[in-house]
Amino acid sequence: MLCNLSKTKLLLITLLAAIVVVGITLGLVFGLRNGNSEGQDSKSPALRGGAVVSNGHECGAIGANILRRNGSAVDAAIAIMLCEEVTCPQSTGIGGGFLATIYERETGEVISLDARETAPLAATEDMFVNNGDAAVEGGLAIATPGVIKGYWEMHQRYGKLEWKALFEETIELCRNGVVVDDFLRYAMVDKRQIILSVPSLREVFINPETEDVWQVGDLLKRVVLADTLEIIAEEGVDALHKEGGSLLSKLVADLQEFGSIITKEDFIQYKPRWLPPASTTVRQNYSVYSMPLPGSGTIAIYILNLLDGYDDLRPDDPVTWHRVTEAFMHAYGARTRAGDPDFVSDIDKLIDDLGSKSYADDIRTKIDDDRTFTEYKYYGAEFAEQEDHGTAHASVLAPNGDAVAITGTINT
Repeated sequence: MLCNLSKTKLLLITLLAAIVVVGITLGLVFGLRNGNSEGQDSKSPALRGGAVVSNGHECGAIGANILRRNGSAVDAAIAIMLCEEVTCPQSTGIGGGFLATIYERETGEVISLDARETAPLAATEDMFVNNGDAAVEGGLAIATPGVIKGYWEMHQRYGKLEWKALFEETIELCRNGVVVDDFLRYAMVDKRQIILSVPSLREVFINPETEDVWQVGDLLKRVVLADTLEIIAEEGVDALHKEGGSLLSKLVADLQEFGSIITKEDFIQYKPRWLPPASTTVRQNYSVYSMPLPGSGTIAIYILNLLDGYDDLRPDDPVTWHRVTEAFMHAYGARTRAGDPDFVSDIDKLIDDLGSKSYADDIRTKIDDDRTFTEYKYYGAEFAEQEDHGTAHASVLAPNGDAVAITGTINT
């Protein structure tokens, strides 16, 4: 998240690239100052001074409508992310978690919220030893969701509209159906065999007329999800995170049928964490804020610090893009040594280094303008990673200048 946007185009391009790499997928930009955007009701007034970014175009429209109703940036972000579960169910949802960074213009405060999933209370350090597949498939791979509790905490602090107002349009979208696009179709085809073999997935993602996953252009309805969201809209966080909540017993029973070790107590005890953001300055006086570890904002800050030491970066210069690539490689090498500070010991020095200008100066001397290196240890990595992906992101800029960047996932 940028406050006081830099005029240095290349650095902005690099910032956006860094954010994309750490999990942000930019979709529709909705609510520009002039004219109507695709998906916007022609009767709706233009949204002036605000903007939203989402994956699904339906979700951009929902977020913009929240701002038109004088909702806050946080209100719009929550509404968008609820919608994203319908348009991008493979990437995010109320069964997962999220990370958010929030800027309040009036006070100048920037704060981050970690509402990622947590291991069940019954989890043990060796539960996946000699059973690696169970870490990614089946009931043991499911972590305690943090989405609804996290949304509730954000709304309690920054919300303007009623809680249930944030759910209305997504509930309607669930009942009326979302048009399957190429992205969703690809995700369903990729997991076709799993979907066919799991009855609860089959009910949603298989067309009963064709006995196959839905096609591009089909209307996919989520009636059960609509019913669930209606309960959460009425009961608030208590529906899932309080003894006696309407959904708690049913959800825990469903999870345990899949072999999960999650109990009611996991939901009741779950607490999101408010954290100071990772931050730096670029080009002397432009401030950048992002999600700290366990998010990857710390890594993005490190990339920017590496590149900020160059005075001759040009978008049309191949050497510039070589430097950008090398900065990413050093940053993602460092990422293999990173983790959640609450659970990884001896990580404080690494965090300090990644946010340090002098440390970036030292590492920058290892960036050679005419060659790269194939050995991952050269970049400070402890291991080589396979490509990972699967998040949904939304960005909101409210007319009053408040802003939210939020990334959701259903990672185990």
